Amino acid sequence: VRPREVEVEPGSQLELRCHITGSLVEGVKWYRDGGEVRAEGRITIRPREVLRVAPLATTDSGLYQCAASTQDGHYAHDHARVVVAQGAAPPELLYRFIEQTLQPGPAVSLKCIATGTPTPHITWTLDGFPLPHSHRLVKGQYVSAQGDVISHVNISAVQVADGGTYTCTAENHAGTARHAARLNVYGPPQVRPMGQVAAVAGKTFAVTCPAAGHPIHIITWSKDGSQLPRSHRQRVLTNGTLVVEQVTQGVDDGTYACTASSRGGRSDSQTLQLRVLVPPRMAPLHFPGGTRAGMQIRATCLVQEGDQPVKYTWTKDGRPLDARLGVRTSQLDAFTSILVIEQAAATHSGNYTCTASNAAATTATTARLTVRVPPTWVVEPSSASVALGGSLALPCLARGFPDPITTWRRQTASGEFVDVGDGGVGVEGGGLAQWQNGTLWVGRAARGHEGRYLCEANNGVPPGLSQLVNLTVNEPPWFRSVKQRQEVRVGASATLTCHAYGDAPLTLTWTRDAAPLQPQPRYRVSRGTGEDEVGSGGRVTQLVVAESRLADTGTFVCTATNPHGSRTAHHHLLVQDVPGPPSGVRVEEEGPRHLTLTWTPPEDSNAPITAYIVTLEPQPGPNSGAGREERVGSGERRARLGKLHPATHYRVTVAAENRVGRGRSSPTVSASTQEEPPSAPPRDVTVVGVSPRALQVNWEPPPHNSTNGVLLGYHLGYKILGEDEDSAYNFSKVVSVEGAVSLASARVSGLRPHSRYSIVLRAFNSKGADHPRLQPWPYPPGQAECSITGQVRCSSQTSSSLVVSWSPPPQTHRNGVITSYRVAYWRTDAPGELNVLLLRMSLSVITLCSE
Repeated sequence: VRPREVEVEPGSQLELRCHITGSLVEGVKWYRDGGEVRAEGRITIRPREVLRVAPLATTDSGLYQCAASTQDGHYAHDHARVVVAQGAAPPELLYRFIEQTLQPGPAVSLKCIATGTPTPHITWTLDGFPLPHSHRLVKGQYVSAQGDVISHVNISAVQVADGGTYTCTAENHAGTARHAARLNVYGPPQVRPMGQVAAVAGKTFAVTCPAAGHPIHIITWSKDGSQLPRSHRQRVLTNGTLVVEQVTQGVDDGTYACTASSRGGRSDSQTLQLRVLVPPRMAPLHFPGGTRAGMQIRATCLVQEGDQPVKYTWTKDGRPLDARLGVRTSQLDAFTSILVIEQAAATHSGNYTCTASNAAATTATTARLTVRVPPTWVVEPSSASVALGGSLALPCLARGFPDPITTWRRQTASGEFVDVGDGGVGVEGGGLAQWQNGTLWVGRAARGHEGRYLCEANNGVPPGLSQLVNLTVNEPPWFRSVKQRQEVRVGASATLTCHAYGDAPLTLTWTRDAAPLQPQPRYRVSRGTGEDEVGSGGRVTQLVVAESRLADTGTFVCTATNPHGSRTAHHHLLVQDVPGPPSGVRVEEEGPRHLTLTWTPPEDSNAPITAYIVTLEPQPGPNSGAGREERVGSGERRARLGKLHPATHYRVTVAAENRVGRGRSSPTVSASTQEEPPSAPPRDVTVVGVSPRALQVNWEPPPHNSTNGVLLGYHLGYKILGEDEDSAYNFSKVVSVEGAVSLASARVSGLRPHSRYSIVLRAFNSKGADHPRLQPWPYPPGQAECSITGQVRCSSQTSSSLVVSWSPPPQTHRNGVITSYRVAYWRTDAPGELNVLLLRMSLSVITLCSE
C-alpha cells in the first residue's frame, strides 16, 4: 500500500493505492482498524485497488489495510498508517522575562511560556553557550492543562558570574520563537571560558563574548595578538559579538581572545579556539536515460571537496535500501561511492538519494531512476461463456512501467478488429464497456455479443501483450412468464401449457409438491398440438387435468433443463365449485315482526362468496302471507328479516352464492314470530237496550289477519255519555268458559234508566288489547216507567165513555224525560182483558168509549 505513512489535515483528501501482484485475483477489500471500509458518502473505491476519502475528518485516522484473495484460496494484505490532525502551528511566546539589574545575593527567576502545534520544546542559553552547571542554577519545564509549555531558570544567591544575555528558544517542526534579555549583576568584569568552537567554511560565524559584571565599558576581540577587525569580513558589535563572514579554512582558523573592561580599568579575558571545517560539496547524481528491464545500472556519488572523514548513505524514496531489491553500494575512495543494479526491474524505479556527511555539514543529491518494463500478465484473459441476459467480467490486467494501456477489440464479420467502447460495437442495445482497470464488462449478454475478442496491453516498451479469447453466449432455459393462473369449475378440464425457450437439448418435466406427478387416468401430459417445437420457438408441453376436482387445486411446476441450467415456471390451478351449505344456522332473536339469524360460512370452494340468500317460508295459517328471499352481503354473518307477520311460524334456510353459482341450502330452521296486540277492533258492533237498566252488545270478531295471535277475549267498557271526558270506563272482561273467541254478544246490566252511554269494545290476546273504539249509545237502555203520584181523575161522560185526567208526576219520580203516557184499563168483571193505550206526553186527559 502506498504511501505507507500519511499525515494530513482535516478537510484534505486521502488516496491509498494497493499494488497487487499475482494471478486469478478474485476479491480486494479495504479495512480500517479491522472494520471493512465500503464505498459510500465520502469514500470511493474505484477501481478496487484505489481508496479515496474526501473530505477527511479526524475520525478517519487509523491503520488501513488492503486485503486481496485469489480463486484458489490464497490471501495477502498490506497496510498504511493515516494520521489526520489539525495543522501544525509554529511556537508563540505568551510570556517573556525582562532585563534585570541587581546586586549579588538575591534569588532570580527567569520564565518563558510558549504555545504551538505540536507542543514546542524550550531550551536556554547564556551568551550563546549552554547554561553552566551549578548547584545554584536549576532549570524546569512542564505543560499546563491548556497545553502551554512553561519553562523557567531559577538562580539562588545570584553572583557576578551569573550575569549575561539569557535566551529562551521554543521550537517544533513548524518553526522557532526566541527571546533574549540581559541579567546584569553589579561587579567587576568576568569572562567565562569559551573552549573550542567550529565554523563552517563559506558561512558566517558569530560568537558573543560571555562577559559578566556591571557596568562594562567595552568589549574587544583579538586574533593571535592583533585586535579585530582587521578585514572587511570581520565586525565587532557593541554588545561584544564577533562576526566573521565568508569563513575561510587556513585564514580564519586560530586563537581568538575576548577582553571585557570597566571604566575603572579592571578587565578580564578568555580565549576561543576556532576550527574551520569544510562541508561536503557533491557533484549532481544522475542515471542514464532509456533504461529498460534487464539492463545493468550504475550511479556515482562524487564528493568534490570537504573535510574527511566523509560518511556516505543511500536511500530510495526516502527509505533505506531494501536488501531484497538486490541493489549494491560500495565506496571506491574517500570521495566516491557507487550504486550498482546488476539487472534492472520495475521495482527499482524510484528516487535515489546519496547523502555525504562530515563534521561540518550534511549534503545530499537525488536522481530519478525510471526502469521501463514491458507489459507482463497479471491476469491473462481467457475464453468464457455467459448466460443470455446475464453479465460477465473478462479481466485483462497487465503490469509494466510505465503502466500499460489496455485495449479490447472485437472481430467483425470482415475479420477486422475494432475497439470496444462504451455501448459496444455492432451490437443492438450495446451492453459492452471497458473499465479503467482493463476489464471488459458484458452488462446484459445478447446473442450478438458472441465472437472473438482481442485484449492488448502496451506501454511503449517492446514487446507488447495481446491475447485472443472467445466469448460464448449460452441460452439457459427461460420462460416468458414464470407464473400462470388458471381457474376452472369442478368437472371441467384444465389445460396447463408450458412454453420454454433455450438451447437444445431442452427437457420439460411436470411436478407437484416437489414430487413427480402420480400416474392417474385424469392427468395426461401431451406435447402441444403437434410435434415438439425446438429451436427459436422453444418447446411446449401441456398438462391436461380431466374432470377436475377441488383436490386438484394447487401449484404444478414445469421444469425446463438444458446443459446450461434449469428454470421453473409455476402454474397455479384453481378448481372452483359452488359454495357448500352454511352451517350453524340459528335464530338469535325473535320479535313480533322480525327474526334475526346467524350462521357460519361454508368451507372454501376456491371462489369467493358473493352473497348469501336467506329463504323465508311461512307455514299455512291466517296470517302466513307469501314466502320470500333476501340477499345478504358476502361479508355478513347475520341477517335481520323484517316486515313479518306476528304469531306466524316460519321455515328458514340460508344458501351461499359465488360466481360459479348458488350452493345448496342449509338445513331448515323453524321459528315463530311473537304475538302483538290485535291491530283491528271487533266488527259490526250493535247495541240494543233490552231493559231500563240493561244493554245488549252484539259484534263480529276482528278479521283473522289482524288478531296477531290467539284472541283470549274482549274488554267491554261503558260510561254515561256527557260525563267528564276524563272519567274512566267501567270495563268487564268478556270471555267464554273455554276461552273461545267466537263469543259475539254480551249484556251490560245495572245501568241508569233513560241515560245515554258510550260503549268501548276491545279484543285482546296475550300481548294486550287493540286500541279502543268508542260507540256512543244515543238512547236510554230501555223504557222506564215512572210512578204517577199526581192526582188521577176518572168520570163518566156518557153511558159508553169515561173521561180520565191526570197531573204529570213530580220531577223526582220521572226517571228521565217523559215521552208518552200509557193508559191501561180493563173491565172489572173480566180482568184478563187488558187494554193499553199509548198517549203523547202533551196530553193530560183522555176519553175512553166502549165499542
